[in-house]
Amino acid sequence: MARSNATADTSCGFHLHLDFNTWSYDGLRRFITLAAPFYSKISRLVHSSRIRATGGYCASRSISEFTSDLNNATDIDSLARVQRNRYHWMNLASLGRHRSIEIRVHHGTIRSDEVLTWADFWTKLVFYAAKNKSIRHPSRITDTYINSIIDNLGLHPLTKQRFESNNPQWIGYRESR
Repeated sequence: MARSNATADTSCGFHLHLDFNTWSYDGLRRFITLAAPFYSKISRLVHSSRIRATGGYCASRSISEFTSDLNNATDIDSLARVQRNRYHWMNLASLGRHRSIEIRVHHGTIRSDEVLTWADFWTKLVFYAAKNKSIRHPSRITDTYINSIIDNLGLHPLTKQRFESNNPQWIGYRESR
């Protein structure tokens, strides 16, 4: 894409759908419980235009808001309805239509290494949630705790390097006109 002079700007986002078509409600709860605390880490890896508390196309949600979502749902269909719209960094509304969870927080990119490392991370997190039937977080989520999970995901070295650097490079990215 870079060779064809393609660009991405703040009007673009890279959305990744994670297929949960065959998962049980308990499995989905486990994945959401595991994934929600990663927002603080992944928000450092994406362009600042993607990080907003409210509004925009990928509003943040706190761990307590995700916990509330889980407590207000009784099955997959009700879980798909707990968010008022799809414009959250972790979109649960797509469960109703596609039986997927949509990760909306990544900035638009033309870099294949960003796409591949992002997909590697989320795929491994899904597998981790599937394998580990009792996921419980400590009362206080710290970078040390998040890094311990990252260490156990079996990430590709480039993915691990990206997470450890906390310093993404915005090659081919520009502010919207």
